[in-house]
Amino acid sequence: MLITLLLLFFITSRPYALEIGDIVAYPVPFNPKKGPVKYLTIGNAPNKAPIDTDRLKIEIFDVNGDLVWARHFTSSTAMWNGRNDSGSLVKPGMYIIKVTAEKSSTGDFGRKIIRILINY
Repeated sequence: MLITLLLLFFITSRPYALEIGDIVAYPVPFNPKKGPVKYLTIGNAPNKAPIDTDRLKIEIFDVNGDLVWARHFTSSTAMWNGRNDSGSLVKPGMYIIKVTAEKSSTGDFGRKIIRILINY
């Protein structure tokens, strides 16, 4: 009975069916104050084919685990200007990006964690 329940659980649950391993954040280190690039791009690596997703959720946390910025996108690429949800530039340091991608037609999704450095 227990084995049947475990098999049923593994057959019916489809964790991380959407492969998003090619999603990266660039440029790193990121300096939103100067330089030619004023936005951090979160999406496919420049030389990779785009992932098949229509929803992208980006959450950025500081090293203490506090949420700094969160947005939903309807494409496979997101841009962040280095500001928190209040509109202030974030402090230099390490940040953690949690990426959740979903394909609404199939219900497939994937998750990835990316670490970045903000440097002034």
